[in-house]
Amino acid sequence: MRTRVLSAMAAAILLGACGGSDGPLAPTPSLGLGNDPDRIRVRDQRQEPFAATVSASCNGEPVVVTGTVNYILQAQDNPGGNVHFRLHTNLQGVSGVGAVSGEQYHLTQVHNATYNYEFMENRFETTQVFRYRLIGQRPNNNTWLNVSVHTTITPDGRISSTWFRLEQRCAEDG
Repeated sequence: MRTRVLSAMAAAILLGACGGSDGPLAPTPSLGLGNDPDRIRVRDQRQEPFAATVSASCNGEPVVVTGTVNYILQAQDNPGGNVHFRLHTNLQGVSGVGAVSGEQYHLTQVHNATYNYEFMENRFETTQVFRYRLIGQRPNNNTWLNVSVHTTITPDGRISSTWFRLEQRCAEDG
């Protein structure tokens, strides 16, 4: 039961963290090599409405939360043709009321992603870290969820390094 609730919470939060925007965060730039004036240089920051149904997995209660998600995106290539991309998101003022108890919950989240792509070598690497905290009003009803993912792909398309880490706990877990 605890695993199903955790899976549902993770899926709901991850889907909600994608935001409500239908379009790209910034205009799609062209890729220029070397000192070409068409080199990628992107910096965009915006806020979008956020809504999701999450599960207070420590007591199984569904909670509809709303607020704002803040995005900061940076992308840059270099004269060697390599691309470095960073994305940071965090929730701001996201809260909701438990469907069963009527108690107030606050959801905090931070997501950091980096992508490194060596254009000429066709090598790719990404590391992503998600941190979620669903904080209730009473003791022992807080849920913590940490997700970390890493993948490295070699020029021949082989995955040379990958790991996934998931940690979930309730306030009473210590």
